[in-house]
Amino acid sequence: MIKSASIEYWRPSNDINSITPDDMLEITLFFRSQIEPLFYHDSWEARNEYFETLYQYLGIFWLYEFPNAAAYYGYMHQYENYTEFFPISMLKNYQSGISICSEDFLLFNDYVIWVTKKILDR
Repeated sequence: MIKSASIEYWRPSNDINSITPDDMLEITLFFRSQIEPLFYHDSWEARNEYFETLYQYLGIFWLYEFPNAAAYYGYMHQYENYTEFFPISMLKNYQSGISICSEDFLLFNDYVIWVTKKILDR
């Protein structure tokens, strides 16, 4: 358990990649409802830096930051196609998270970011 400024939270004991999507949502909602209000009077930049450090401490890193909403929605559309055609529902323990080959996902991720950039450049 980690204590900081009267806040207590538990780190995943093994690997952040082993948490479920529901757990990740709970972490995000907790940060927004319980921790973010503590920084209400700080600048947006200070809050952003704090949360970036906190997420990195927990092993959660940004792969890519979208420049605008159009890029985000384009990426999400392609991600939906990827998950629809990849037989995720056939994987064991589907409800408790999905483990796919990280190299496969990173290749897909690089490709979609590249395609999204090409579309935005037009």
